[in-house]
Amino acid sequence: MSSKYIKEIRKYAKGDRIELPDRKIKKFSNATAGNYINAIFEIMEDRLRSKKIDTTIDFYKDGIEIIKKISKMYEINKEYVEKRLNNFISLLNATNINTKSKDEEKEEINNAIAKLDEDVIKATQEIYEIEKEEKEEFALIVEIIENSDNIIRKRERILNVLNERPDLINSKNNNGESVFIYVYKKTLETILNNEEEKYKEYRSILFLIKLQKYINIRREDKEYISQITDEYKNLICETKLPEKEKRARIKKITSLLKDLLRQNESKIVLNSIAEKHGIKIEFSKDFMKHIKQPYVLKNLDVKNIEEFNISIDSTRTREIDDILYCKKLENNHYELGVSIASVLSYFDFDSEIIQEALERGSSIYLKRSKKDGGGNIVIPLLPEEITDEIISLNEGQERYARTYIFEIDEEGTIVSEKFIRSKVKNSKVLTIEAADKILKKNSNVTELEQTLTCLEEATNLLSKKYKDSEKYSKEKLNQPDPTRLKEDANTKSIAGVILNVVMNLTNSKIAEWFHQNNLPMIYRCKQKEEKVNEEEKLITKELEKKFKNREIEKIRKIAREKENKSFYSTKPGHADKTKKVSTHATSCMRRGADIVVEYILREIYDVVESGREIPLEKLNEYKELLEKICYKLNYQSANIDNFFIEHNNAMAKKKKKKEKLKEHRRHKKVYK
Repeated sequence: MSSKYIKEIRKYAKGDRIELPDRKIKKFSNATAGNYINAIFEIMEDRLRSKKIDTTIDFYKDGIEIIKKISKMYEINKEYVEKRLNNFISLLNATNINTKSKDEEKEEINNAIAKLDEDVIKATQEIYEIEKEEKEEFALIVEIIENSDNIIRKRERILNVLNERPDLINSKNNNGESVFIYVYKKTLETILNNEEEKYKEYRSILFLIKLQKYINIRREDKEYISQITDEYKNLICETKLPEKEKRARIKKITSLLKDLLRQNESKIVLNSIAEKHGIKIEFSKDFMKHIKQPYVLKNLDVKNIEEFNISIDSTRTREIDDILYCKKLENNHYELGVSIASVLSYFDFDSEIIQEALERGSSIYLKRSKKDGGGNIVIPLLPEEITDEIISLNEGQERYARTYIFEIDEEGTIVSEKFIRSKVKNSKVLTIEAADKILKKNSNVTELEQTLTCLEEATNLLSKKYKDSEKYSKEKLNQPDPTRLKEDANTKSIAGVILNVVMNLTNSKIAEWFHQNNLPMIYRCKQKEEKVNEEEKLITKELEKKFKNREIEKIRKIAREKENKSFYSTKPGHADKTKKVSTHATSCMRRGADIVVEYILREIYDVVESGREIPLEKLNEYKELLEKICYKLNYQSANIDNFFIEHNNAMAKKKKKKEKLKEHRRHKKVYK
């Protein structure tokens, strides 16, 4: 063994301790991990033989702990480590170890050695437990892959497991093969056996695994993959198939391998554009280290909402922001309850995680190309580990929220309203499509059906006052928005209209209360339409002098989008004339502004409603804070928009380039 590893470890073996930092261990590779373990054993055994006075039992304990860590993190020969540990035990038992006190009795020294002996045996057992655990984890993933008929359900289950335990993706079977290798082999088998449907299924799972951020295809793995590929090519050649069929299957395998091992160009483009516009794609390792388990703030004054609450979301929604209930009262009025997940019941406003969210501004949703797996790339506002399982209003689980309760009369007028801190439970999760189906049946038998019917009736009464105007709704749908899934803006379905009306009502009523009481708040604003039209006419007039009609229309469109952009302000205003004031409060896991509104509700609304006064100096402090936050959110919103546009343009160029290349090849083929 090279002496360089011993020299390196000696730097960390000073006096009576070995202090090898975790950051150093993480930089090892599978190939070198065994050499470092050998180096630690050599240094410990050398100390034992030399009987150095400054060496204590702590020195050897450190060494064994480091060996355990390396064994957990890397692929090493467990039998070899056990052999080295046993040799160390033998040497240990034959040697007197000095303690820090020279006057200690011999019996005490022997007891200490015996204790260390136990630690060594325990370390050996732990190393084998790691191996056993890996095999059990591998079996769990394989069971999900093999025991579900529905590919969509199968993908969901895999993702759910990996969200909980992303490290499972690197678990291994008895042969030392990872989940990735296992699925790759299965995919090759389907090509060998000409099972087209199964091929599509396994290929889909294979690329799903590849896209996981914890997957690590190392150089050794690539070599092994190439070896497996050659084996299956040989198997195809040995079959009695026609030569043409053999070539087709071999070509299919070659294409699959090429797709697997090629560098993800889309990811490189995404990262470079994000860096340019100051967009953080992932949460740093240092940040995640400091994020402890979310805590519930002490002495929360909350009310339990015992109603039948439901959530209605798009099929792609992972975290649930809001749940609703609606019931008819004895006076023929409706009681509508809108509960919004409370982030600030788990994290203080000044905490690192909330400040990080305000820096990010909002979640970002980008379209992913079909070749890269399709669907959306999500750049989240908050870590998914927290939102998905802690804050999200998941079915059947109690969560903290802010509930907005409205009493609506027969004319659609809000008779009373209250905004309370609450504890809620989601009784039923529905997709927009599922809710529409129930509503179309027109049945009121179950509690779910009654709740949906009440929601529809109440919404019909409110729609004239709180539904977006037709022009504004169309604009919302057609205008690309990086902070929202397209399905979220669906106002064509009955359930989509319910969500649109209910969320507008909630945002408007919160804003109205603060506006009427002349208290600090952040509002969602737009430039007045008249102003936009005037500016557009002036721009058009200037453009007509220089450009052709087609070019003018393009530039007018860009100008219109820029001028009609929404923004945050401490002064109210809205382009949609059906609403006087509005804010953002209904998506606190997706938008930073909504977290700020929750904070202001707690700091101002709750205090005023309890009958207490807020000093003027304190109100001025809140106003200054909100002005700073508005500036920050607007600045980041502009960055997000520019990032979104540039990313989409880059993807469009890439697509166009591929289409040109495809066309060129087609013409070349025809020519030949």
